[in-house]
Parts: sequence; structure tokens; C-alpha cells
Amino acid sequence: MLLCFQFVAFVNQAEEFYQGIYSDDKDLHIFKLRNDGSNDHCQLDNRSRGTQVMFDWLDNIFDYNDDFVRGII
Repeated sequence: MLLCFQFVAFVNQAEEFYQGIYSDDKDLHIFKLRNDGSNDHCQLDNRSRGTQVMFDWLDNIFDYNDDFVRGII
């Protein structure tokens, strides 16, 4: 039961931090075991998924197009 309360506390902290960001270019991703294969703090049980989510967000921020890099466009 303690883990459940800890998870809620972490989610509440993340949501509070998210609300304090004064930008439209923000996203809040709550990692869940069912969806991400990770539910540990800082994705320690699946770091590759955490990295994937972060880099996907950066791709959107910088309007990254993989086709351009591969020379398709």
C-alpha cells in the first residue's frame, strides 16, 4: 500500500510542476507498467522507454524529420 501512496505523491508533484511551466510546448507523461513497461521513479526499470519518450518530445519541439536526415526529402 505504501507504494501506491508514493506513486500518487510523485504524480501530484509532477502535475504541480507541470502546471507551473509557462509554456505551451509542454507535455506530461506518466509512465505506467501496462503502457510503457515501466512504473518506477525515473524509469529505472526501463530506461530505454524513458529515453524514447524524452527524445520523441524533443523531436516535436525541434520539428525533427527523420526523412530529411536519411536523404529521402
